[in-house]
Amino acid sequence: MRYYVWAAVGYNFKSKLRFYEVPTNINGKMSMQIYRDEILEGVVRPWLDAGQHFVLEEDGDSGHGTGRYTTNIVKA
Repeated sequence: MRYYVWAAVGYNFKSKLRFYEVPTNINGKMSMQIYRDEILEGVVRPWLDAGQHFVLEEDGDSGHGTGRYTTNIVKA
C-alpha cells in the first residue's frame, strides 16, 4: 500500500490536504478509479455543486485519464 497527498493551489486559494491510499500496483501510480473516487468525487464535485468557479489543470499522469484507453472512467 502506498500513501499519497493531494492539494489544489491558486490565486488567494489553497485547499486542505487530501490524504489517500493507493493499493500497490506494478508502476506505483494512482489509478483512474482512485483519482475519480478520491479526488474528483471527494474534492472537486463539492466545489462544482457549491457553484465555485475554477480551472482544474492536470498534468499527463495516466491516472488523470490521459492516453488511449478503451475504458476511461475519468473522462466518462
